[in-house]
Amino acid sequence: PSLREVVDLCGPSMRFQFEVKGADRTILHRLAHQLVDFINQKVSEGEEKLKAVVEAGQMRFRAVILTSLTTFLGLLPIQLETSIQAQFIKPMATSVGFGILFATAVTLFLVPILFFIAHDISQFFAKRLSPKTL
Repeated sequence: PSLREVVDLCGPSMRFQFEVKGADRTILHRLAHQLVDFINQKVSEGEEKLKAVVEAGQMRFRAVILTSLTTFLGLLPIQLETSIQAQFIKPMATSVGFGILFATAVTLFLVPILFFIAHDISQFFAKRLSPKTL
């Protein structure tokens, strides 16, 4: 691509940067919050951590995939548009669409891993800070 094409793509994309980050964060936050709530509920009911995380992933998988896929596919006509007018919003649609796909990967893979790490750290400090009885 020529320098002009790169600048044309980057200019509008930079303008919409804050809006894209807000949209991605909102959806990611909602999906991850629902996943962690489900895990915490199962753990509080006495279920093992690993089993709770696997079950939460299985139960929330369809909702996470459908939310992300419908959003991405809804933006696809804008991304494939060839008119001159669409050139101003194509970068935004591309950024939002792929941001949603990235948020899906984070929700399904990184959030459960971070749950394990956070739970282990909290258990470590709970043991270290609890008064020892003899």
